[in-house]
Amino acid sequence: MKKLEDFLTKIDDSHCPNLMQAGARTFKARVSCIRMLARNHAPDPIVPRRLFRRLQDLGIAESFMYDKLAEDFQRARNLESIAWVFLHHPRKSKSGPGSKSLRSLLAHFRREKNEAGIRWVLEMWERYFQGPNRIATYHFMSHYALQGQLPTVKSLFEYQIKRYGEPYYQSAYGPLMLVQAKRGDLLETVKMFNDLHARYGFDLDLKFWNILLSAYARIDDIDGALEVFNRIAQETYSGPDRFTFAILLGICANRGDIDGANDIFDMFKPLGLEITAQTIACLVQAHTMNNDLARAETIVMEASKIKLRGPKTAMWNQLIRTHARQASVKEASRLFRLMEELGIPQDSATYGALMEAHVARKDTDIAQHILTDVMPVAGQTPSAYHFAVLIRGWSQVGNFRRAMEVYNMMDKYKILPNFGTNVPLIRAAATKDSTDLLQKYDIDNIPSHKKHLKRAEKLLDNFLVYGDLGDHVSPHPLGGTGSVPNPAAYFSFVIRICGRIRAFELAQSYFLRYQNMVNHPRLKGSNFEPPVELISAIMYSYLLEKNYTEVERCWDLVYSSAAKLSETFSNRDTSKQGWVLSPQKYKLCKPLRYYITALGAQKKFKEADQIMEKVQWDGYAIDVRCFNQYILVILPSREIVRVFQLCENNLMKGWGGWRRQRRQRNLSSSVPKYFGFLEGRPFYPEYKTLVYLAATYKYLRKNARSNRESMSSLKTLQETCPLTLEAIISMPMKIDGLQETLLRNKGANNPVFMI
Repeated sequence: MKKLEDFLTKIDDSHCPNLMQAGARTFKARVSCIRMLARNHAPDPIVPRRLFRRLQDLGIAESFMYDKLAEDFQRARNLESIAWVFLHHPRKSKSGPGSKSLRSLLAHFRREKNEAGIRWVLEMWERYFQGPNRIATYHFMSHYALQGQLPTVKSLFEYQIKRYGEPYYQSAYGPLMLVQAKRGDLLETVKMFNDLHARYGFDLDLKFWNILLSAYARIDDIDGALEVFNRIAQETYSGPDRFTFAILLGICANRGDIDGANDIFDMFKPLGLEITAQTIACLVQAHTMNNDLARAETIVMEASKIKLRGPKTAMWNQLIRTHARQASVKEASRLFRLMEELGIPQDSATYGALMEAHVARKDTDIAQHILTDVMPVAGQTPSAYHFAVLIRGWSQVGNFRRAMEVYNMMDKYKILPNFGTNVPLIRAAATKDSTDLLQKYDIDNIPSHKKHLKRAEKLLDNFLVYGDLGDHVSPHPLGGTGSVPNPAAYFSFVIRICGRIRAFELAQSYFLRYQNMVNHPRLKGSNFEPPVELISAIMYSYLLEKNYTEVERCWDLVYSSAAKLSETFSNRDTSKQGWVLSPQKYKLCKPLRYYITALGAQKKFKEADQIMEKVQWDGYAIDVRCFNQYILVILPSREIVRVFQLCENNLMKGWGGWRRQRRQRNLSSSVPKYFGFLEGRPFYPEYKTLVYLAATYKYLRKNARSNRESMSSLKTLQETCPLTLEAIISMPMKIDGLQETLLRNKGANNPVFMI
């Protein structure tokens, strides 16, 4: 055989007839020669491909020889040669040439997450076999179901019925139910499950129970998930398996419930359940959401040293992404290099996390360099997620022209936009600076000051009509939308825009339109609770409309929705202080600011104090903007000393002085924006707050000689609020409407009544 191999490596066209005389007459000899050549020349497959072409010309290249050669090329990860094999595959086998290799190639492309390769395999099935066989159809449906591509899954299912008849085995219905669950369409998922359960009863596969459980997990319905879990334990022979517990672990991880995640994770070993890389990734996510990055990195490092089923990339990506969103490029880059040292494979989401880090630092040029130059060299294919990160980055710095250029780049990569890319575009459309970039969305006979709103409305309608509402099934995070579910992200932006331009009726119509679009059986009744972000948007519109009754109603609704996000399987005791889950503590920052502003406008100062105490007692965070607004709200309550002391104790710790003073101290000229707990990172007073406090201090000094109460208040302030008074006294003169009205208007009344 060695001599035959040497002879075949030197073969040319004149030697082709001698091949049959050289001992290669049998199929076994031909296959052995070809496979030996394929293995020896895997990096450079020119020789075996040239020989195969000659064998085909001689008519002795049988189909099973192509199958064997494709398997060897697959082991060598030589996709180009695999494609060549199928492009030159003859059609002589009665059972259908290459069916086995096509299935192997499909599995290979699915493992590699190569969408182009999967589409190519489907085209090969249609080209040579008029469509995939029954097994391949199931695998194609499963793949597209995980992506939430409902039209594709339905068309494949209809093709299967048309060609092979109604499926008689229940697993054939799995992808059709899975795609509904992935899209968060609980109504259709429950309907299909009930039909299958009525048909098969106790014989229904546990896989369908897990799909139903994942549907509730997808929309974060913890009550429904717990109900399904109890039914699995009672109505199935086998009981819950590792996939069931993994879904519950994912619910805890998404909520940041570390205690619940640890409890479920500790149940794996006693129950004999296998711990996979995906399980560890959920545990890491729970810690990163609680900002416990040290513990999360410890878990990742320990998991990288042991053998686990599944790739370990996801847990590393979760850790890198958390550092990225904190604008820590140094830490994100360190973890990226550590992945390379440990041999952990990197995927496109890893590079996307690095892009997020640079965008958070407003280094959008570097992020675009990673997309256009670094990722192609690394062999990574970009997705809509990467373009969403870039579009958000350029929009944040006000460069809408660059944002539109990136949006148009998706056509080059043949990537369909999703709502992660569309939401920043809506924001750009609502900005007057982007008028020349979005002229095609302008509407004639509309006043110029309303054209930007009409552009945003038209974009929203286009996205809702032509966009796929299941595009949030992407395995990548969706840049530009945060945690807002689709399509609530669209509506929240447009409703907020309508509020700003006083289009209150239009804002209410969009809110009702969203309610009508919700496809959730639990939300169809009177207990409908939209996402917190959407309620906050309509609340802002009511506040500007001075409809304080509706603002209060929205506050009750948003408080109830936020409380549900802290529900756990262990039923947390809401009567205890700090019962809110740590990752959910920031949910009420915006609506709380709107609510206390409405209370201040109605002179309900005691109610404002009570709601601030209740929110902090429950464990919700108060950001710097909210606390500054609280100072302004209670300033007219005549409790001047208390207001100054609140500012001194809570805001002045983060005060570094005015810009000139900061430069003299070699500090940054810009004030850092801290968003965290009131007892955490130091806050700082905003300019507007200090101007109002300065006007109040001026009023006290003016009336100190004739008013003993004012004199007593001044002495108390000098003793208890030195930092606040220093900031007020050293305030630089600035020509603006605020100082002109409050500080230099000699005829002004008590400024606390002018807020």
